[in-house]
Amino acid sequence: MDFELKVRKILAESCGWGLASVQLDTRLVEDLDMDSMELVEFSLRLEDEFDISVPDGTIAATMTVGDVVEVVKKLRGA
Repeated sequence: MDFELKVRKILAESCGWGLASVQLDTRLVEDLDMDSMELVEFSLRLEDEFDISVPDGTIAATMTVGDVVEVVKKLRGA
């Protein structure tokens, strides 16, 4: 499974939205209504799933799902 799909699935599960609603241009806060606690929980799930360490505030500073995919790729060295 590629990074994009995996990130989208984790996010859809984390915030209770359907996968079709979670696209690369979907905004985490504005479109998915994620609050700070949900962003932290999502970040922790990314760390577990991809075996990475996400610096504090990194996910909260991202705007879109595509931004998150790029962060994961960078942290994985892909």
